[in-house]
Amino acid sequence: MGQNIRAAESAREAAEAGRSLAAATFKRYNALLEQKSVSQQEFDEVQAKLRVAEAETERAARMLQALMAKKNQVLAKMDQVKADITGAQVYVGYSRILSPMNGIVTSKQGEIGLLAAPGVPLLTVEDNSRYRLEVSVEDSMLKRIRLGDPVRISIDALGPQEFSCKVSEIVPASDPASRSYTVKIDLPQGPKRRETEMGLKSGLFGKARFPVGRAEAILIPQSAILHEGQLTGVYALDKTGIARLRLIKTGKVYEERVEVLSGLSDGDRIASTRVEAIKDGDRIGQGF
Repeated sequence: MGQNIRAAESAREAAEAGRSLAAATFKRYNALLEQKSVSQQEFDEVQAKLRVAEAETERAARMLQALMAKKNQVLAKMDQVKADITGAQVYVGYSRILSPMNGIVTSKQGEIGLLAAPGVPLLTVEDNSRYRLEVSVEDSMLKRIRLGDPVRISIDALGPQEFSCKVSEIVPASDPASRSYTVKIDLPQGPKRRETEMGLKSGLFGKARFPVGRAEAILIPQSAILHEGQLTGVYALDKTGIARLRLIKTGKVYEERVEVLSGLSDGDRIASTRVEAIKDGDRIGQGF
């Protein structure tokens, strides 16, 4: 198409040049005819050549115009085809579902054969790279918690292990029924995270321990405690290593250690293993 148009433009330019030459010749012969310097036949021949040149120029212009019109039609069809392709690509995109995140499918709302529509959920995807624990904190304790504070959390389903986390958000509105606030704690994340492999998932129950103060306490291993009926005691060792049963009162439990509220003093030595085999007055050596 482009080559034909260039040929038509060249033909029109040649016809225009021929018409210009014929018009100039006609003008000169017309002046000579008035001066009786040329015959009528010579003038008629020049006039005929001018009409032929004008006709040729008009024919070349019409041919170029027809080619340009045909070109415009082809371009219009190409635009239409491009629009059809774009529309087809849009419809093809409707058949492909992309999740805004990487994760796992936890529920499926859509079924095969149902027509998808805007706003209608098809799948529920859980982002298993970011987990968060939400805990309720009494309003009396909220003033001791700040954003970024370190927190130790544990998940019951994962056993006794703990995670070191930080406070990421404190909801400013309280629950009027429980008079508590919601504190959100983001679990650590990164390329070496293994929470998914350990069984962590949404909906699990967890606990958070906030460092709100410090207190000194005497802690002893649970293996050192001897229970006899309603009594709780330990075998305290004197300077010579003699074991003497001493009654104690226990408090809070911290993993494998127990707080002693009374009965022991700082610096007292006690037997910590195989206490069932010890009798009052036994001499205890190393290993107990």
